[in-house]
Amino acid sequence: MKASAVTIKDIAARAGVSVATVSRVINRSEQVTEETKQRVRKVIEEFDYRPNAIARSLYTKKSNVIGCILPDITNRYFAKIYLAIEQIAYKYGYTMFLCNSMNQSKLESVYLKKLVEQQVDSIIFMGGCVNDCVPKADVVEELKAAAAICPVVVINGEIDDDRIYTVSTDEETAVDRMVHYLVQKGYRRIAMVGGAKGITVTEFKMAAFQKACLKYGLAEGDFFTCYGEFHFQGGEAIFQELRQSGRLPEALIAINDEVAAGILQACVKAGVKVPEELSVMGYDNTDLAECTYPKLTTYSHPYAKLAQFAVETIRHLYTDNAAVNRQLLRGEMIERESIGLAYSVIGAGYKK
Repeated sequence: MKASAVTIKDIAARAGVSVATVSRVINRSEQVTEETKQRVRKVIEEFDYRPNAIARSLYTKKSNVIGCILPDITNRYFAKIYLAIEQIAYKYGYTMFLCNSMNQSKLESVYLKKLVEQQVDSIIFMGGCVNDCVPKADVVEELKAAAAICPVVVINGEIDDDRIYTVSTDEETAVDRMVHYLVQKGYRRIAMVGGAKGITVTEFKMAAFQKACLKYGLAEGDFFTCYGEFHFQGGEAIFQELRQSGRLPEALIAINDEVAAGILQACVKAGVKVPEELSVMGYDNTDLAECTYPKLTTYSHPYAKLAQFAVETIRHLYTDNAAVNRQLLRGEMIERESIGLAYSVIGAGYKK
């Protein structure tokens, strides 16, 4: 029998099961015993059977496709979250449709429309307009319009619409822990640096940093913030600016690992020893944190949990029409080599 002529009924008859059971195996349902799964899969392989995705979607009203829009796939943070999403989505039988908006709000709008037209089961949205302090109205309206048709989950962003589900890292707690960690090490002069002004993630972290510094007893003149960029070169530029102006503190918290890596590189070029003369902390715990010298102490997003929540939300909305609308998740400190004890603690006489 030719593969093109084989139907799901043929597979069911050969395997000695119902059509519904074959369908469950194809869709990776957990409601089938392992022995039955193996028997059905063996028959599927024997006939080289390929389910008709279009016909199946017409029957089930599901495409089993999740669209994901993110601003920059080369950004290690977004890439790490996306990889976690894809791994979990595959486990549940979903195919991912990735849209890289290249940090252009116009493309975000275009992709939202395209994904709805393609009748994806749901849309996961990261970065872009949801990170602007004043999100672009046209993209927000497209998000809301999409949410009226299919589930929309936003990761680490906020849209004021009950139909849009959000899951985020608890960044206020994250920054609080980072400041507390440095204070426990004896640091009194610290700064948070990097990140463009007017971006929600930057402004939120900066405000949380100032709040935490006051909470842990630092004098207002001993801590400060400094805007910049989100990339490696931005970290180098911030270090040079602070060093030339004589404002280098004892410890720096970078807005992300990219900026922290740039600072570490600038320290090497300038002959500033880390952590002996300057301690540096990152944020995100991307693979870059393991590649710097010294290896970067950083704060990690709960990547697997963020991805799990996003995909599980989609599954629950299709199975029992129930899901948590807002979720805050905590990450963890990852200690490596770029933070040491403050000079006041170890009794060193170094002065900047």
